[in-house]
Amino acid sequence: MLCAVLAADYGLELLGRLKGLRARPVVAVLCAVLCFSTGVLAVAREWKSDYEMFSKEAVEAAAYVEENTPQHAMFLTDSDWHINLVSSLAGRNIVCGPDTWLYYHGYRNDERKSDIRRFYTDPENNRDVLEKYGVDYILVSNNERSRYAVDQDALARLFQAVYESEYGGIVIYAVGGV
Repeated sequence: MLCAVLAADYGLELLGRLKGLRARPVVAVLCAVLCFSTGVLAVAREWKSDYEMFSKEAVEAAAYVEENTPQHAMFLTDSDWHINLVSSLAGRNIVCGPDTWLYYHGYRNDERKSDIRRFYTDPENNRDVLEKYGVDYILVSNNERSRYAVDQDALARLFQAVYESEYGGIVIYAVGGV
């Protein structure tokens, strides 16, 4: 926001230097159109778009997480989905997020990602992952199902489901006692 104020001030200064130029109003209008067109196009795109960042089911699951889990609870979720209902909507911690920004700053999450994959595919023989990262809850949604071969039968056998969405697309398991 500070940069916008500075840029506007500089723009007015440049416009002042054009004093006496007959095309000054045209230059001012052209600059205004260029500056505001990106915002107008963004709003127009959103107006016409049917894109949905979070489904009703995800919003309801996030509300459950927010109301029924401790603020510093740790969740095991898909490690590559940057729009995660647990961290984005409920504000809870996740074991590993996407490498999108951190990778290029020297942070490598390969071990965490491998551990997450290992757990989801064989939870019975990889319970050490939960202890290693202090996991309190396990999220299974369509994201996890599409990225990993989630052994849902083992998860249901080993952990208590504390939340299941109406259509079964999202299930949250408690690791310890409820």
